[in-house]
Amino acid sequence: MVIKMTKYSFILLDKDLNGFLEQLQEWGVVDITRTYKPADEKSQEYLDLSRRYSSAIRELKNYKVKEDCVDNTGKIEEGNLLEIVERRLERARALAARSMELQKERTASKCWGDFNADDIRKLEELNLVLHFHTVPEAKFKEVWEKAYSLQILNKENGRVYFVVLTSKFDDGEYSFPVAEAKFPERGFAEIDKEIAQNEMDMRENESALLALQSRLDLLKQLKTEQDAVLDIYMANLTSEKVAEGQIAVVQGFAPTDNEAELAQKLESCDVYYIAEPATKEDNPPIKLKNNFFATLFEPIGNLYMLPKYGELDLTPFFAPFYMLFFGLCLGDMGYGLLLLIAGLVAMFKLPKLKNYAKLVMLLGLGSIIMPAMTGTFFGVSLYDHVAMPQWLYDNWYNPETINIKMFWFALIFGVFQICVGRLISAFYAFKQQGWQYGLANIGWAVFSVWASIFFAEWQGGFTFLTPLANYIMLGISGVCIIFFSKISSNIFFRIAGGVKAVYDVTGLLGDILSYVRLFGLGAAGGILGLVMNQIALSFVSIPYVGWLFFIIMLVIGHSLVLFLSCLGAFVHPIRLTFVEFYKNANFQGGGRKFNPLKK
Repeated sequence: MVIKMTKYSFILLDKDLNGFLEQLQEWGVVDITRTYKPADEKSQEYLDLSRRYSSAIRELKNYKVKEDCVDNTGKIEEGNLLEIVERRLERARALAARSMELQKERTASKCWGDFNADDIRKLEELNLVLHFHTVPEAKFKEVWEKAYSLQILNKENGRVYFVVLTSKFDDGEYSFPVAEAKFPERGFAEIDKEIAQNEMDMRENESALLALQSRLDLLKQLKTEQDAVLDIYMANLTSEKVAEGQIAVVQGFAPTDNEAELAQKLESCDVYYIAEPATKEDNPPIKLKNNFFATLFEPIGNLYMLPKYGELDLTPFFAPFYMLFFGLCLGDMGYGLLLLIAGLVAMFKLPKLKNYAKLVMLLGLGSIIMPAMTGTFFGVSLYDHVAMPQWLYDNWYNPETINIKMFWFALIFGVFQICVGRLISAFYAFKQQGWQYGLANIGWAVFSVWASIFFAEWQGGFTFLTPLANYIMLGISGVCIIFFSKISSNIFFRIAGGVKAVYDVTGLLGDILSYVRLFGLGAAGGILGLVMNQIALSFVSIPYVGWLFFIIMLVIGHSLVLFLSCLGAFVHPIRLTFVEFYKNANFQGGGRKFNPLKK
Protein backbone atom coordinates (compact mmCIF):
# COMPACT_ATOMS: atom_id res chain seq x y z
CA MET A 1 0.00 0.00 0.00
CA VAL A 2 1.01 3.65 -0.38
CA ILE A 3 2.11 5.09 2.97
CA LYS A 4 0.33 8.27 4.03
CA MET A 5 2.52 11.36 3.99
CA THR A 6 2.54 14.49 6.13
CA LYS A 7 3.39 17.80 4.49
CA TYR A 8 5.79 20.03 6.44
CA SER A 9 6.45 23.72 5.94
CA PHE A 10 9.55 24.76 7.91
CA ILE A 11 10.03 28.45 8.67
CA LEU A 12 13.37 29.64 10.09
CA LEU A 13 16.01 32.32 9.80
CA ASP A 14 17.96 32.20 6.55
CA LYS A 15 21.28 32.02 8.38
CA ASP A 16 20.12 28.86 10.22
CA LEU A 17 18.91 27.07 7.08
CA ASN A 18 22.07 25.15 6.25
CA GLY A 19 22.46 23.84 9.80
CA PHE A 20 18.81 22.78 9.87
CA LEU A 21 19.14 20.92 6.56
CA GLU A 22 22.18 19.10 7.95
CA GLN A 23 20.04 18.09 10.93
CA LEU A 24 17.33 16.75 8.58
CA GLN A 25 20.06 14.89 6.76
CA GLU A 26 21.07 13.20 10.02
CA TRP A 27 17.46 12.11 10.68
CA GLY A 28 16.95 10.85 7.12
CA VAL A 29 13.13 10.86 7.13
CA VAL A 30 12.14 14.08 5.31
CA ASP A 31 11.94 14.38 1.53
CA ILE A 32 12.71 18.02 0.67
CA THR A 33 11.15 19.36 -2.51
CA ARG A 34 14.17 20.26 -4.62
CA THR A 35 15.65 20.28 -8.12
CA TYR A 36 19.01 18.97 -9.27
CA LYS A 37 19.52 21.45 -12.10
CA PRO A 38 22.37 23.99 -11.69
CA ALA A 39 21.03 27.22 -10.28
CA ASP A 40 24.25 29.24 -9.80
CA GLU A 41 28.03 28.99 -10.12
CA LYS A 42 28.42 27.15 -6.82
CA SER A 43 25.85 24.50 -7.69
CA GLN A 44 27.52 24.07 -11.07
CA GLU A 45 30.83 23.64 -9.29
CA TYR A 46 29.36 20.98 -6.98
CA LEU A 47 27.74 19.16 -9.90
CA ASP A 48 30.95 19.21 -11.94
CA LEU A 49 32.88 17.83 -8.96
CA SER A 50 30.31 15.05 -8.55
CA ARG A 51 30.60 14.19 -12.25
CA ARG A 52 34.40 14.15 -11.96
CA TYR A 53 34.16 11.65 -9.11
CA SER A 54 31.75 9.44 -11.11
CA SER A 55 33.97 9.52 -14.20
CA ALA A 56 37.15 8.79 -12.22
CA ILE A 57 35.55 5.90 -10.32
CA ARG A 58 34.15 4.35 -13.50
CA GLU A 59 37.40 4.69 -15.47
CA LEU A 60 39.65 3.53 -12.64
CA LYS A 61 37.43 0.52 -11.92
CA ASN A 62 37.44 -0.57 -15.58
CA TYR A 63 41.13 0.13 -16.21
CA LYS A 64 42.97 -3.08 -17.07
CA VAL A 65 46.62 -3.22 -16.03
CA LYS A 66 49.11 -5.75 -17.38
CA GLU A 67 49.53 -8.98 -15.43
CA ASP A 68 53.25 -8.39 -14.81
CA CYS A 69 52.64 -4.90 -13.44
CA VAL A 70 54.40 -4.19 -10.12
CA ASP A 71 52.01 -3.40 -7.27
CA ASN A 72 53.10 -0.18 -5.58
CA THR A 73 50.21 -0.02 -3.13
CA GLY A 74 52.48 1.28 -0.40
CA LYS A 75 53.77 4.16 -2.55
CA ILE A 76 50.58 6.09 -3.32
CA GLU A 77 51.17 9.78 -3.84
CA GLU A 78 50.15 12.25 -1.20
CA GLY A 79 47.50 14.85 -1.99
CA ASN A 80 43.95 15.08 -3.25
CA LEU A 81 42.93 11.54 -4.21
CA LEU A 82 40.59 12.65 -7.00
CA GLU A 83 43.24 14.86 -8.61
CA ILE A 84 45.85 12.09 -8.35
CA VAL A 85 43.50 9.59 -10.04
CA GLU A 86 42.56 12.06 -12.77
CA ARG A 87 46.20 12.93 -13.39
CA ARG A 88 47.23 9.29 -13.64
CA LEU A 89 44.33 8.40 -15.93
CA GLU A 90 45.09 11.37 -18.16
CA ARG A 91 48.76 10.31 -18.27
CA ALA A 92 47.69 6.78 -19.19
CA ARG A 93 45.66 8.15 -22.12
CA ALA A 94 48.53 10.40 -23.23
CA LEU A 95 51.10 7.59 -23.05
CA ALA A 96 48.82 5.22 -24.99
CA ALA A 97 48.29 7.86 -27.67
CA ARG A 98 52.06 8.54 -27.81
CA SER A 99 52.73 4.80 -28.15
CA MET A 100 50.49 4.64 -31.22
CA GLU A 101 52.20 7.70 -32.72
CA LEU A 102 55.67 6.21 -32.16
CA GLN A 103 54.71 2.88 -33.70
CA LYS A 104 53.32 4.68 -36.71
CA GLU A 105 56.49 6.82 -37.00
CA ARG A 106 58.72 3.74 -36.64
CA THR A 107 56.86 1.94 -39.44
CA ALA A 108 57.29 4.96 -41.71
CA SER A 109 61.01 5.28 -40.81
CA LYS A 110 62.05 1.60 -40.92
CA CYS A 111 61.32 1.23 -44.61
CA TRP A 112 64.15 3.73 -45.37
CA GLY A 113 66.67 1.57 -43.52
CA ASP A 114 68.76 2.48 -40.51
CA PHE A 115 70.14 5.99 -40.69
CA ASN A 116 71.32 8.73 -38.41
CA ALA A 117 69.97 12.24 -38.54
CA ASP A 118 73.51 13.59 -37.87
CA ASP A 119 74.79 11.95 -41.07
CA ILE A 120 72.03 13.65 -43.04
CA ARG A 121 72.97 16.98 -41.51
CA LYS A 122 76.70 16.50 -42.34
CA LEU A 123 75.89 15.83 -45.99
CA GLU A 124 73.79 18.99 -46.11
CA GLU A 125 76.73 20.93 -44.61
CA LEU A 126 78.80 19.78 -47.63
CA ASN A 127 76.36 21.69 -49.86
CA LEU A 128 74.67 18.52 -50.99
CA VAL A 129 70.89 18.31 -51.48
CA LEU A 130 69.21 14.99 -50.77
CA HIS A 131 66.14 13.97 -52.78
CA PHE A 132 64.32 10.88 -51.49
CA HIS A 133 62.18 8.68 -53.72
CA THR A 134 60.35 5.36 -53.57
CA VAL A 135 58.91 3.23 -56.40
CA PRO A 136 57.74 -0.37 -56.82
CA GLU A 137 60.66 -2.70 -57.67
CA ALA A 138 59.13 -3.47 -61.06
CA LYS A 139 59.26 0.23 -62.02
CA PHE A 140 62.80 0.90 -60.80
CA LYS A 141 65.17 1.42 -63.75
CA GLU A 142 68.88 0.59 -63.49
CA VAL A 143 69.65 3.36 -65.97
CA TRP A 144 68.84 5.87 -63.22
CA GLU A 145 71.92 4.72 -61.28
CA LYS A 146 74.09 5.74 -64.25
CA ALA A 147 72.32 8.98 -65.04
CA TYR A 148 72.09 10.28 -61.43
CA SER A 149 74.10 10.18 -58.26
CA LEU A 150 71.72 7.64 -56.79
CA GLN A 151 72.03 5.41 -53.74
CA ILE A 152 69.56 2.65 -52.85
CA LEU A 153 68.79 2.79 -49.11
CA ASN A 154 66.44 -0.19 -48.68
CA LYS A 155 64.17 -2.68 -50.42
CA GLU A 156 61.10 -3.72 -48.48
CA ASN A 157 57.61 -5.01 -49.26
CA GLY A 158 58.20 -4.91 -53.00
CA ARG A 159 59.36 -1.27 -53.07
CA VAL A 160 62.73 0.40 -53.57
CA TYR A 161 63.71 3.32 -51.34
CA PHE A 162 66.58 5.45 -52.66
CA VAL A 163 68.17 8.92 -52.50
CA VAL A 164 69.52 11.15 -55.28
CA LEU A 165 72.33 13.59 -54.42
CA THR A 166 72.69 16.97 -56.09
CA SER A 167 74.75 20.05 -55.37
CA LYS A 168 73.38 23.34 -54.17
CA PHE A 169 75.37 25.01 -56.94
CA ASP A 170 73.91 22.98 -59.82
CA ASP A 171 72.32 25.10 -62.51
CA GLY A 172 68.64 24.60 -63.25
CA GLU A 173 65.87 22.94 -61.31
CA TYR A 174 66.10 19.37 -60.05
CA SER A 175 64.18 16.95 -62.25
CA PHE A 176 63.55 13.25 -61.79
CA PRO A 177 60.95 10.93 -63.39
CA VAL A 178 59.49 10.07 -59.95
CA ALA A 179 58.06 12.57 -57.48
CA GLU A 180 59.93 13.08 -54.23
CA ALA A 181 58.75 11.23 -51.11
CA LYS A 182 58.53 12.49 -47.55
CA PHE A 183 61.62 11.42 -45.60
CA PRO A 184 61.34 10.76 -41.84
CA GLU A 185 63.06 13.11 -39.47
CA ARG A 186 64.89 10.37 -37.55
CA GLY A 187 65.88 6.74 -37.85
CA PHE A 188 63.99 3.84 -36.33
CA ALA A 189 66.84 3.07 -33.91
CA GLU A 190 66.34 6.46 -32.28
CA ILE A 191 62.58 5.93 -32.28
CA ASP A 192 63.05 2.52 -30.60
CA LYS A 193 64.80 4.25 -27.71
CA GLU A 194 61.83 6.55 -27.19
CA ILE A 195 59.42 3.58 -27.51
CA ALA A 196 61.35 1.76 -24.78
CA GLN A 197 61.23 4.84 -22.55
CA ASN A 198 57.52 5.30 -23.25
CA GLU A 199 56.85 1.67 -22.27
CA MET A 200 58.77 2.19 -19.03
CA ASP A 201 56.68 5.27 -18.29
CA MET A 202 53.49 3.30 -19.05
CA ARG A 203 54.52 0.52 -16.65
CA GLU A 204 55.32 3.04 -13.93
CA ASN A 205 51.96 4.73 -14.46
CA GLU A 206 50.12 1.40 -14.51
CA SER A 207 51.75 0.46 -11.19
CA ALA A 208 50.45 3.71 -9.74
CA LEU A 209 46.96 3.01 -11.13
CA LEU A 210 47.04 -0.52 -9.69
CA ALA A 211 47.82 1.00 -6.31
CA LEU A 212 45.03 3.55 -6.73
CA GLN A 213 42.52 0.80 -7.52
CA SER A 214 42.96 -0.36 -3.92
CA ARG A 215 41.59 3.06 -2.90
CA LEU A 216 38.37 2.76 -4.90
CA ASP A 217 36.27 2.40 -1.74
CA LEU A 218 37.75 5.61 -0.34
CA LEU A 219 37.08 7.38 -3.64
CA LYS A 220 33.46 6.19 -3.56
CA GLN A 221 33.13 7.40 0.03
CA LEU A 222 34.45 10.84 -0.98
CA LYS A 223 31.89 10.94 -3.79
CA THR A 224 29.10 10.04 -1.36
CA GLU A 225 30.18 12.87 0.93
CA GLN A 226 30.28 15.26 -2.02
CA ASP A 227 26.79 14.18 -3.11
CA ALA A 228 25.54 14.86 0.42
CA VAL A 229 26.97 18.39 0.24
CA LEU A 230 25.30 18.87 -3.14
CA ASP A 231 22.01 17.49 -1.80
CA ILE A 232 21.94 20.03 1.03
CA TYR A 233 22.94 22.89 -1.22
CA MET A 234 20.24 22.11 -3.79
CA ALA A 235 17.65 21.79 -1.02
CA ASN A 236 18.84 25.16 0.26
CA LEU A 237 18.45 26.74 -3.18
CA THR A 238 14.87 25.55 -3.58
CA SER A 239 13.74 27.04 -0.28
CA GLU A 240 11.50 30.05 -0.60
CA LYS A 241 13.08 33.25 0.73
CA VAL A 242 10.74 35.82 2.25
CA ALA A 243 11.08 38.93 4.43
CA GLU A 244 13.93 40.33 2.29
CA GLY A 245 15.93 37.11 2.48
CA GLN A 246 16.00 36.92 6.29
CA ILE A 247 13.45 34.09 6.64
CA ALA A 248 13.50 30.80 4.74
CA VAL A 249 10.46 28.59 4.10
CA VAL A 250 11.27 24.97 3.21
CA GLN A 251 8.67 22.39 2.19
CA GLY A 252 9.08 18.66 2.69
CA PHE A 253 7.25 15.37 3.18
CA ALA A 254 7.66 12.58 5.71
CA PRO A 255 5.69 9.40 6.43
CA THR A 256 2.80 10.04 8.79
CA ASP A 257 3.96 7.06 10.87
CA ASN A 258 7.05 9.12 11.80
CA GLU A 259 5.03 12.21 12.72
CA ALA A 260 5.27 11.83 16.51
CA GLU A 261 8.98 10.98 16.43
CA LEU A 262 9.73 13.84 14.04
CA ALA A 263 7.71 16.30 16.15
CA GLN A 264 9.78 15.38 19.19
CA LYS A 265 13.01 16.01 17.29
CA LEU A 266 11.78 19.29 15.83
CA GLU A 267 11.02 20.59 19.33
CA SER A 268 14.76 20.63 20.01
CA CYS A 269 15.39 22.82 16.94
CA ASP A 270 14.82 26.56 16.73
CA VAL A 271 12.37 26.19 13.86
CA TYR A 272 8.70 26.93 13.38
CA TYR A 273 6.86 24.41 11.27
CA ILE A 274 3.38 23.58 10.03
CA ALA A 275 2.40 19.90 9.66
CA GLU A 276 -0.70 18.92 7.72
CA PRO A 277 -1.88 15.77 5.92
CA ALA A 278 -0.59 15.64 2.36
CA THR A 279 -3.13 15.72 -0.46
CA LYS A 280 -3.07 14.59 -4.08
CA GLU A 281 -2.64 18.21 -5.16
CA ASP A 282 0.61 18.42 -3.16
CA ASN A 283 2.04 15.55 -5.26
CA PRO A 284 3.90 14.00 -2.33
CA PRO A 285 6.53 11.31 -2.92
CA ILE A 286 5.56 7.64 -2.85
CA LYS A 287 6.74 5.09 -0.32
CA LEU A 288 5.29 1.58 -0.36
CA LYS A 289 4.65 -0.70 2.59
CA ASN A 290 3.50 -4.27 1.98
CA ASN A 291 3.58 -7.65 3.64
CA PHE A 292 6.53 -10.02 3.33
CA PHE A 293 5.23 -11.63 0.16
CA ALA A 294 4.23 -8.50 -1.78
CA THR A 295 7.37 -6.55 -0.76
CA LEU A 296 9.53 -8.96 -2.73
CA PHE A 297 7.61 -8.08 -5.92
CA GLU A 298 7.94 -4.29 -5.51
CA PRO A 299 11.06 -4.13 -7.75
CA ILE A 300 9.00 -5.68 -10.56
CA GLY A 301 6.25 -3.08 -10.16
CA ASN A 302 8.88 -0.32 -10.06
CA LEU A 303 10.04 -1.35 -13.54
CA TYR A 304 6.87 0.34 -14.83
CA MET A 305 6.02 3.22 -12.50
CA LEU A 306 4.89 3.98 -8.98
CA PRO A 307 1.23 4.73 -8.23
CA LYS A 308 0.14 8.29 -7.71
CA TYR A 309 -0.48 9.49 -4.18
CA GLY A 310 -3.95 8.38 -3.12
CA GLU A 311 -4.02 5.62 -5.74
CA LEU A 312 -4.21 1.93 -4.90
CA ASP A 313 -0.93 0.03 -4.87
CA LEU A 314 -1.48 -3.02 -7.07
CA THR A 315 1.64 -4.92 -5.93
CA PRO A 316 -0.20 -7.24 -3.48
CA PHE A 317 -2.73 -8.08 -6.21
CA PHE A 318 -0.39 -8.85 -9.12
CA ALA A 319 2.28 -10.61 -7.00
CA PRO A 320 0.59 -14.06 -6.74
CA PHE A 321 -0.45 -13.89 -10.39
CA TYR A 322 3.10 -13.06 -11.46
CA MET A 323 4.56 -15.95 -9.47
CA LEU A 324 2.12 -18.45 -11.03
CA PHE A 325 2.38 -16.92 -14.53
CA PHE A 326 6.17 -17.26 -14.30
CA GLY A 327 5.72 -20.94 -13.43
CA LEU A 328 3.33 -21.53 -16.33
CA CYS A 329 5.76 -19.89 -18.78
CA LEU A 330 8.79 -21.79 -17.46
CA GLY A 331 6.83 -25.02 -17.83
CA ASP A 332 9.23 -27.43 -16.13
CA MET A 333 9.35 -28.57 -12.49
CA GLY A 334 13.05 -29.40 -12.79
CA TYR A 335 13.93 -25.85 -13.76
CA GLY A 336 11.74 -24.57 -10.94
CA LEU A 337 13.63 -26.78 -8.49
CA LEU A 338 16.94 -25.34 -9.73
CA LEU A 339 15.67 -21.78 -9.21
CA LEU A 340 14.46 -22.67 -5.72
CA ILE A 341 17.88 -24.09 -4.80
CA ALA A 342 19.73 -21.15 -6.43
CA GLY A 343 17.63 -18.66 -4.49
CA LEU A 344 18.18 -20.53 -1.23
CA VAL A 345 21.96 -20.58 -1.74
CA ALA A 346 22.06 -16.90 -2.75
CA MET A 347 20.05 -15.91 0.33
CA PHE A 348 22.89 -17.12 2.58
CA LYS A 349 25.89 -16.44 0.34
CA LEU A 350 24.80 -12.97 -0.89
CA PRO A 351 23.15 -11.23 2.09
CA LYS A 352 23.03 -7.88 0.26
CA LEU A 353 20.76 -9.49 -2.36
CA LYS A 354 18.64 -11.36 0.18
CA ASN A 355 15.30 -10.00 -1.03
CA TYR A 356 16.10 -10.79 -4.67
CA ALA A 357 17.14 -14.31 -3.62
CA LYS A 358 13.79 -14.75 -1.86
CA LEU A 359 12.02 -13.55 -5.00
CA VAL A 360 13.89 -16.16 -7.05
CA MET A 361 12.84 -18.80 -4.52
CA LEU A 362 9.18 -17.81 -4.86
CA LEU A 363 9.41 -17.88 -8.65
CA GLY A 364 11.03 -21.30 -8.38
CA LEU A 365 8.18 -22.45 -6.13
CA GLY A 366 5.64 -21.20 -8.69
CA SER A 367 7.60 -23.06 -11.36
CA ILE A 368 7.17 -26.28 -9.41
CA ILE A 369 3.48 -25.82 -8.68
CA MET A 370 2.22 -24.89 -12.15
CA PRO A 371 4.21 -27.39 -14.30
CA ALA A 372 3.02 -30.11 -11.92
CA MET A 373 -0.22 -30.04 -13.93
CA THR A 374 1.65 -31.57 -16.87
CA GLY A 375 4.28 -33.39 -14.80
CA THR A 376 7.20 -32.11 -16.91
CA PHE A 377 10.56 -32.61 -15.17
CA PHE A 378 13.66 -31.67 -17.20
CA GLY A 379 11.77 -32.40 -20.39
CA VAL A 380 10.44 -35.77 -19.19
CA SER A 381 6.75 -36.29 -18.42
CA LEU A 382 6.64 -37.95 -15.01
CA TYR A 383 3.02 -39.00 -15.50
CA ASP A 384 4.10 -41.24 -18.39
CA HIS A 385 6.33 -43.21 -16.04
CA VAL A 386 4.31 -43.41 -12.83
CA ALA A 387 0.98 -45.06 -12.09
CA MET A 388 -1.97 -42.77 -11.47
CA PRO A 389 -5.64 -43.25 -10.63
CA GLN A 390 -7.76 -43.94 -13.68
CA TRP A 391 -10.15 -41.10 -12.86
CA LEU A 392 -7.22 -38.64 -12.85
CA TYR A 393 -6.03 -40.02 -16.17
CA ASP A 394 -9.50 -39.78 -17.71
CA ASN A 395 -10.39 -36.36 -16.34
CA TRP A 396 -7.09 -34.52 -16.51
CA TYR A 397 -3.83 -36.09 -17.62
CA ASN A 398 -4.36 -37.73 -20.96
CA PRO A 399 -1.44 -37.31 -23.40
CA GLU A 400 -3.91 -36.69 -26.22
CA THR A 401 -5.81 -33.91 -24.48
CA ILE A 402 -3.44 -32.39 -21.90
CA ASN A 403 -2.16 -29.66 -24.23
CA ILE A 404 -5.60 -28.40 -25.20
CA LYS A 405 -6.59 -28.45 -21.52
CA MET A 406 -3.55 -26.33 -20.65
CA PHE A 407 -4.48 -23.97 -23.49
CA TRP A 408 -7.94 -23.40 -22.01
CA PHE A 409 -6.52 -23.22 -18.50
CA ALA A 410 -4.28 -20.32 -19.56
CA LEU A 411 -7.26 -18.45 -21.03
CA ILE A 412 -9.42 -19.10 -17.94
CA PHE A 413 -6.56 -17.91 -15.72
CA GLY A 414 -6.40 -14.76 -17.83
CA VAL A 415 -10.14 -14.14 -17.52
CA PHE A 416 -9.81 -14.54 -13.77
CA GLN A 417 -7.04 -11.93 -13.56
CA ILE A 418 -8.98 -9.52 -15.78
CA CYS A 419 -12.05 -9.91 -13.56
CA VAL A 420 -9.93 -9.30 -10.46
CA GLY A 421 -8.59 -6.12 -12.10
CA ARG A 422 -12.11 -4.93 -12.95
CA LEU A 423 -13.36 -5.63 -9.41
CA ILE A 424 -10.39 -3.81 -7.88
CA SER A 425 -11.15 -0.80 -10.07
CA ALA A 426 -14.83 -0.98 -9.12
CA PHE A 427 -14.36 -1.12 -5.35
CA TYR A 428 -11.70 1.60 -5.48
CA ALA A 429 -14.16 3.80 -7.40
CA PHE A 430 -16.87 3.01 -4.82
CA LYS A 431 -14.56 4.23 -2.07
CA GLN A 432 -13.15 7.30 -3.80
CA GLN A 433 -16.03 8.61 -5.94
CA GLY A 434 -19.29 6.92 -5.04
CA TRP A 435 -21.34 3.83 -5.77
CA GLN A 436 -22.27 4.78 -9.36
CA TYR A 437 -18.66 5.06 -10.60
CA GLY A 438 -17.79 1.41 -10.02
CA LEU A 439 -20.83 -0.30 -11.48
CA ALA A 440 -19.54 -0.27 -15.08
CA ASN A 441 -16.55 -2.38 -14.09
CA ILE A 442 -18.83 -4.72 -12.12
CA GLY A 443 -20.81 -5.13 -15.34
CA TRP A 444 -17.69 -5.94 -17.37
CA ALA A 445 -16.55 -8.50 -14.77
CA VAL A 446 -19.96 -10.22 -14.86
CA PHE A 447 -19.98 -10.15 -18.67
CA SER A 448 -16.46 -11.67 -18.81
CA VAL A 449 -17.54 -14.55 -16.59
CA TRP A 450 -20.75 -15.11 -18.57
CA ALA A 451 -18.96 -15.01 -21.94
CA SER A 452 -16.34 -17.50 -20.71
CA ILE A 453 -18.98 -19.94 -19.46
CA PHE A 454 -21.06 -19.54 -22.62
CA PHE A 455 -18.05 -20.24 -24.84
CA ALA A 456 -17.13 -23.30 -22.76
CA GLU A 457 -20.71 -24.63 -23.07
CA TRP A 458 -20.64 -24.06 -26.82
CA GLN A 459 -17.30 -25.83 -27.27
CA GLY A 460 -17.98 -28.66 -24.82
CA GLY A 461 -21.56 -29.38 -25.79
CA PHE A 462 -22.85 -29.21 -22.20
CA THR A 463 -25.12 -26.87 -20.22
CA PHE A 464 -23.92 -25.20 -17.04
CA LEU A 465 -26.08 -22.09 -16.74
CA THR A 466 -29.86 -22.23 -16.80
CA PRO A 467 -31.69 -19.82 -19.15
CA LEU A 468 -32.69 -17.74 -16.12
CA ALA A 469 -29.07 -17.45 -14.97
CA ASN A 470 -28.06 -16.38 -18.48
CA TYR A 471 -30.69 -13.63 -18.52
CA ILE A 472 -29.76 -12.44 -15.03
CA MET A 473 -26.02 -12.19 -15.82
CA LEU A 474 -26.61 -10.50 -19.18
CA GLY A 475 -29.13 -8.15 -17.59
CA ILE A 476 -26.79 -7.11 -14.78
CA SER A 477 -23.85 -6.57 -17.11
CA GLY A 478 -25.98 -4.74 -19.69
CA VAL A 479 -27.55 -2.33 -17.19
CA CYS A 480 -24.21 -1.59 -15.50
CA ILE A 481 -22.37 -0.99 -18.79
CA ILE A 482 -25.09 0.97 -20.61
CA PHE A 483 -26.21 3.21 -17.75
CA PHE A 484 -23.04 3.65 -15.67
CA SER A 485 -20.12 3.81 -18.13
CA LYS A 486 -20.70 7.58 -18.35
CA ILE A 487 -22.01 9.30 -15.24
CA SER A 488 -24.29 12.17 -16.24
CA SER A 489 -27.55 13.64 -15.04
CA ASN A 490 -28.78 13.55 -18.66
CA ILE A 491 -30.13 10.05 -19.36
CA PHE A 492 -29.44 10.36 -23.11
CA PHE A 493 -25.79 11.19 -22.48
CA ARG A 494 -25.60 8.19 -20.17
CA ILE A 495 -27.01 5.81 -22.78
CA ALA A 496 -24.84 7.27 -25.55
CA GLY A 497 -21.73 6.82 -23.38
CA GLY A 498 -22.79 3.27 -22.54
CA VAL A 499 -23.37 2.35 -26.18
CA LYS A 500 -19.95 3.71 -27.02
CA ALA A 501 -18.42 1.71 -24.16
CA VAL A 502 -19.83 -1.53 -25.61
CA TYR A 503 -17.12 -1.28 -28.28
CA ASP A 504 -14.63 -2.14 -25.54
CA VAL A 505 -15.68 -5.78 -25.95
CA THR A 506 -13.13 -6.02 -28.78
CA GLY A 507 -10.41 -4.89 -26.40
CA LEU A 508 -11.61 -7.43 -23.83
CA LEU A 509 -11.28 -10.22 -26.40
CA GLY A 510 -7.76 -9.07 -27.26
CA ASP A 511 -6.81 -8.97 -23.57
CA ILE A 512 -8.02 -12.54 -23.02
CA LEU A 513 -6.21 -13.88 -26.08
CA SER A 514 -2.97 -12.31 -24.80
CA TYR A 515 -2.89 -14.96 -22.10
CA VAL A 516 -2.35 -17.67 -24.72
CA ARG A 517 1.36 -16.85 -24.35
CA LEU A 518 1.29 -18.55 -20.94
CA PHE A 519 0.48 -21.86 -22.60
CA GLY A 520 2.76 -21.31 -25.60
CA LEU A 521 5.88 -20.50 -23.62
CA GLY A 522 5.32 -23.35 -21.15
CA ALA A 523 4.79 -25.88 -23.93
CA ALA A 524 7.84 -24.60 -25.83
CA GLY A 525 10.05 -24.94 -22.72
CA GLY A 526 8.93 -28.52 -22.14
CA ILE A 527 9.49 -29.43 -25.78
CA LEU A 528 12.97 -27.86 -25.83
CA GLY A 529 13.89 -29.85 -22.71
CA LEU A 530 12.65 -33.05 -24.39
CA VAL A 531 14.69 -32.27 -27.53
CA MET A 532 17.84 -31.76 -25.43
CA ASN A 533 17.27 -35.14 -23.79
CA GLN A 534 16.92 -36.84 -27.18
CA ILE A 535 20.07 -35.17 -28.50
CA ALA A 536 21.99 -36.21 -25.38
CA LEU A 537 20.74 -39.80 -25.65
CA SER A 538 22.09 -39.99 -29.20
CA PHE A 539 25.63 -39.75 -27.78
CA VAL A 540 25.22 -42.78 -25.49
CA SER A 541 25.93 -45.19 -28.36
CA ILE A 542 29.49 -43.82 -28.75
CA PRO A 543 31.87 -46.47 -27.32
CA TYR A 544 33.67 -45.70 -24.03
CA VAL A 545 33.06 -41.91 -23.92
CA GLY A 546 29.38 -41.83 -24.85
CA TRP A 547 28.25 -41.35 -21.25
CA LEU A 548 30.60 -38.35 -20.89
CA PHE A 549 29.19 -36.62 -23.96
CA PHE A 550 25.71 -37.52 -22.72
CA ILE A 551 26.26 -35.69 -19.42
CA ILE A 552 27.96 -32.69 -21.06
CA MET A 553 25.12 -32.32 -23.56
CA LEU A 554 22.51 -32.56 -20.82
CA VAL A 555 24.20 -29.85 -18.73
CA ILE A 556 24.84 -27.47 -21.63
CA GLY A 557 21.50 -28.08 -23.34
CA HIS A 558 19.34 -27.70 -20.26
CA SER A 559 21.36 -24.63 -19.18
CA LEU A 560 20.54 -22.94 -22.48
CA VAL A 561 16.88 -23.94 -22.27
CA LEU A 562 16.70 -22.71 -18.66
CA PHE A 563 18.17 -19.33 -19.67
CA LEU A 564 15.80 -18.88 -22.60
CA SER A 565 12.79 -20.07 -20.61
CA CYS A 566 13.59 -17.79 -17.66
CA LEU A 567 13.95 -14.84 -20.01
CA GLY A 568 10.54 -15.45 -21.54
CA ALA A 569 8.97 -16.29 -18.18
CA PHE A 570 10.25 -13.00 -16.76
CA VAL A 571 9.26 -10.70 -19.63
CA HIS A 572 5.84 -11.97 -20.71
CA PRO A 573 4.16 -12.00 -17.28
CA ILE A 574 5.44 -8.43 -16.90
CA ARG A 575 3.69 -7.57 -20.15
CA LEU A 576 0.45 -9.20 -18.96
CA THR A 577 0.73 -7.32 -15.67
CA PHE A 578 1.51 -3.86 -17.00
CA VAL A 579 -0.81 -3.97 -20.02
CA GLU A 580 -3.78 -6.25 -19.40
CA PHE A 581 -4.02 -6.21 -15.60
CA TYR A 582 -3.06 -2.57 -14.98
CA LYS A 583 -5.40 -1.40 -17.75
CA ASN A 584 -8.40 -3.33 -16.41
CA ALA A 585 -7.60 -2.19 -12.86
CA ASN A 586 -7.55 1.41 -14.19
CA PHE A 587 -4.03 2.04 -12.90
CA GLN A 588 -2.85 5.61 -13.56
CA GLY A 589 0.62 5.75 -12.02
CA GLY A 590 3.16 8.55 -12.29
CA GLY A 591 4.26 8.90 -8.66
CA ARG A 592 7.81 9.89 -7.71
CA LYS A 593 9.88 7.82 -5.33
CA PHE A 594 10.30 8.93 -1.71
CA ASN A 595 13.86 10.25 -1.48
CA PRO A 596 14.57 11.67 1.98
CA LEU A 597 17.46 14.00 2.68
CA LYS A 598 20.00 11.71 4.34
CA LYS A 599 23.66 10.95 4.75
